[in-house]
Amino acid sequence: MNIAQSGYQMLMILSVVDGEYSIGEGKIIVDYLTKNYDLDIDIDNENNVLLEVSKEKIPDHFKKAAADFLSHSNEEQRLDFIAFAYRLTQADGRMAAEENKILNSLAHFWQIDIRPLMDEEVVKTDLNL
Repeated sequence: MNIAQSGYQMLMILSVVDGEYSIGEGKIIVDYLTKNYDLDIDIDNENNVLLEVSKEKIPDHFKKAAADFLSHSNEEQRLDFIAFAYRLTQADGRMAAEENKILNSLAHFWQIDIRPLMDEEVVKTDLNL
């Protein structure tokens, strides 16, 4: 997977893990990836790939996407991505336990301290979902 594909897949997994998904979330994800990675991806194909992953294989799929993103990105891109992912999970006003678990696992895997993101003063971004 290239950086946009892996980013899309990780963000989509994060956006559905709480059991709620809005079309607005998908649009925000695509806009973010287009703006930051300027790579064309076939969204329908990426969605089909995700639909083919069984529920029990989602953690492994996420980890592969995270590894692919890691191999194609620099530290600044990873910091920006995880900050965006955090804001995305906060857009509905709360963070589900599964979202928290995934973000913490991703931060640990990428060796990023996400505690500064947890500071409400740092994260005051309205994603307009």
